[in-house]
Parts: sequence; C-alpha cells; structure tokens
Amino acid sequence: AQRESEYRAYEDVVETLQDQILYLKTPEGLRDAIRTQLGYLQPNERRLPMMDIPALSATLPERWPYTLVSGALVVRTIEVADRRAKGEIPLQPLTP
Repeated sequence: AQRESEYRAYEDVVETLQDQILYLKTPEGLRDAIRTQLGYLQPNERRLPMMDIPALSATLPERWPYTLVSGALVVRTIEVADRRAKGEIPLQPLTP
C-alpha cells in the first residue's frame, strides 16, 4: 500500500514535469522562462525598481576635501528630485 502511494506520488511528479516540458516547448512558455529565469524584457518594456535605496548617512566632516563631496551629493540629490518631479524614473547612474 505504501509503495503504491509512493508510486502514485512519483507519477504525479513525472506528469507535472512533462506538462512543464510541453509548456516550455511553446513560444509562450519559452518567453515566460526567459523572462522569469533570465530577467529579459520585451523591447517596449522598462524595468522599474520596486524597492527604495536605503538611506545612508552622508554626514561628512566640514573641512576640505569633504566639503567638495558634500556639495556633489547635494547637487545630485537635487537633480534626482527634479527628475522624479517630472515623472522620470532614473534607472541609469547620473552622468556629469
């Protein structure tokens, strides 16, 4: 009785795997696998970040050369805020 139940369980697993193989042989299945496992997108799609970047401490000493870095951080923060206000989602690093 136990072997029969194990055999049926294995048959269910094999049937599920065969269904997956048949699905992957279709264009839709192949496309889904490429999207989910490799992360590819269609040419007309954009990836949107779903998590915010964690807030990091940007407190630097108030002396040279740290004042230059602090100034650059302020400028970049303002640029990103402006882009977000315009509805843009900056997916690329800011370029000088």
